[in-house]
Amino acid sequence: MRAKKLFALLLAGSMMASVLTGCWGGKKDDPSSGTDGDSDITWTDPDYDEDKVDPVVTHSIAVNVDKFCTVDSATPITVNDGKDASFTVTANEGYEINMISIDGKPISDDSGNLDKKLPSDKVTVTLEKVSADHTVEVECKAKTFTVSATVSGGNGTVSPAAQTVTYGGSASITVTPEKFYTVDTVTVKVGDGEATTLTSTTNEYTVNNVTGTVAFTVKFKKADVESYTITGTPTKEVYGKGESFALSNPQVIIQYNNENHDSETKALSTDEMKISPESFTETGKITVKVKYVVGEKELASKDYEVTVNYLNEANHEAVVKEFNDKITNPDDNVESLTNSDIIKALPTDGQNSGKFYNNYTGYIRKTVSLDQSVEEIKTEINSFYTTEVQNATKQASLLNKKVFVYMEIDEQAGTCTMWAVYTPKLF
Repeated sequence: MRAKKLFALLLAGSMMASVLTGCWGGKKDDPSSGTDGDSDITWTDPDYDEDKVDPVVTHSIAVNVDKFCTVDSATPITVNDGKDASFTVTANEGYEINMISIDGKPISDDSGNLDKKLPSDKVTVTLEKVSADHTVEVECKAKTFTVSATVSGGNGTVSPAAQTVTYGGSASITVTPEKFYTVDTVTVKVGDGEATTLTSTTNEYTVNNVTGTVAFTVKFKKADVESYTITGTPTKEVYGKGESFALSNPQVIIQYNNENHDSETKALSTDEMKISPESFTETGKITVKVKYVVGEKELASKDYEVTVNYLNEANHEAVVKEFNDKITNPDDNVESLTNSDIIKALPTDGQNSGKFYNNYTGYIRKTVSLDQSVEEIKTEINSFYTTEVQNATKQASLLNKKVFVYMEIDEQAGTCTMWAVYTPKLF
């Protein structure tokens, strides 16, 4: 009985194993099946596809460059998640890469993203372990170069001594030789090129289309002068006695026998002019000589002819005003005579006779010297008015006549003649 029970258990176990084997059908240690590695019993995932590949995650990197540089990769650049991305930016000729930013933040030189410091002609940018999309901005600028200017051997100056210029621009200097010197040579060296000689008809020298550092060298030499010419306009056409001659915008034109410097116009300073006479002590047409002098050398001269009067313009006006103020008193039977032709027809012998006179007409005159102060002349005018004119007025009033007064200033002769004419028939 016991033997029958044992046989039944073994048969049941065998049948169970057969059923399990038919259902899973896996192989031992098959990586594509659900095996535990320690049993011959395996299982198979019904959704497993041995040809299926998991999708790869990628990111986009946009590289924006301006018109002054180029990038070696098509943009945007595609990169797998977690991988590095690199590209190289090259600046156009005459330009350099000035700034690179990632997502609006400038990259610093020590960030590790750049293979060299900025600014640079060419730089490689690396983004490590990319895990998101990015935008890269690249900015370029024109190169700038230093410009120096030196004088070799002295005898003049150059300006400016230092400056900067952008690529493709112009650099200019102005040279100023000392007295009795002129420009000998002006040479310029641009970058690593050979030095070349510049020419100019003025004191300004220019080099265009700069592509590197600029170095000017200027040399002066003693000038071979052909002629000096003084120019300038007298400040007045008529001067007063005691005044000094003066020139407006005095200059000297220096003509050189030199192919590099044909002529030069320079302003004349006070210490470079010798004027004779220094002040006017005589009246009339006066010749003034102006000389261009440097040290003890007299290099050129020019003559100017001017008129010199006893009274300057202001003093002349003051004298006339003083006389007119006296004769415009409304209480006086006096009127100013402006017809000088009639005065010139009057006799000059002091007698009350003449072509236009009878026993009831006459004149009084007084001549004073202009070679005295204005105040002294005014005193003479007052004296003439309070005596001669008043007396003539009294005589004329008795006959119910009119008194006419007139003053004639002869600047060249240095006299002032005052007239008081009373007559009923003259006018």
